[in-house]
Amino acid sequence: MLHVGCSLAEFEFMRYRQRSSLTVILSKCDLIQVVGGFPAWGASVRGCGKPVAVWAATRCVLERRRLLKANKGLITYWWRLMTNLINRLDDFVIMESDSMMVMNPSMRDYATKLKGYRHGTVVFAPPGVDTSWFIPVAERLPGNDQKEDPYILSVGRFGDARKNPEFLLEAYVLLKKMLHLLPKLVLAGSSAPPDSFWLRVNELGLSEYVIFCEEPDNVKLRSLYQGALCLALSSDEEGFGMVIVEAMACGIPAVSTRCGGPDGIVNEGEDGYLVDIGDVGALAKRLFSLCSDLRLNRQMGLQARRNVENRFSEQATRNVFFDTWNKLLELRYEK
Repeated sequence: MLHVGCSLAEFEFMRYRQRSSLTVILSKCDLIQVVGGFPAWGASVRGCGKPVAVWAATRCVLERRRLLKANKGLITYWWRLMTNLINRLDDFVIMESDSMMVMNPSMRDYATKLKGYRHGTVVFAPPGVDTSWFIPVAERLPGNDQKEDPYILSVGRFGDARKNPEFLLEAYVLLKKMLHLLPKLVLAGSSAPPDSFWLRVNELGLSEYVIFCEEPDNVKLRSLYQGALCLALSSDEEGFGMVIVEAMACGIPAVSTRCGGPDGIVNEGEDGYLVDIGDVGALAKRLFSLCSDLRLNRQMGLQARRNVENRFSEQATRNVFFDTWNKLLELRYEK
């Protein structure tokens, strides 16, 4: 593996500049596939004379929207300036890439508007999940009794403000008023919610109900998915939402905010539900449906598994990349 660095990385736009050493390395390639959180990374391969496909989850300005809104001070002004510059670079790369590969409907629509019909293609290219590993268990099949100690699962980096676990907690409080037997709320991920979240949990008297599982390994994570009543995702912004696909592959329906990525994964009322960001009542209502109606829950879970197999299996998503690369290479050699 080769690493090519940059100078003055504190100035964020410098990270995306062309580098002569990188150009030399890429001159031996037939095609360049850029993988980045947002499109600006594609700017570093300009001028290489090769077909370029850029795969990005979101735009810089969307990823940092909550962070910049929440914080104040000189450092925030600096990040706001850098973000505005990178936002322009995002737009430039989207327009100039030979193929813009996106993971959600909002990015697809935005890129299509920028590129029009004159600048190449926009391709919906979600990441795939290993459907031979993330699998349902027998207890999810209709006709079996609900397993003991039911719980709602949420998976993510809860130290990231965009995940908004506080929103989920408030919906959980409403759910407590709707259900006679309240399932636990299990949070799992690489970082825990902030201290303010746990203070709120204590104030509400929910310390025995809200649990955090830190950095579960693959076996533990799969087990958590398989045993959950449903998955809840309360994010303000998601480029995709891999945890939703993993849960659905395990036969678990999901309730998610309409925050970008999930909009292109969950089929409303078929394999899960989508609610508006900030609508606590709607989130609680949908969780209630999946926690109280086990027949509906299992039906949606089975459909979730089928939809993942058809749309988000590794085989299905792999073919999107192969087709895109073949088209770019065909166009190159036709010239």
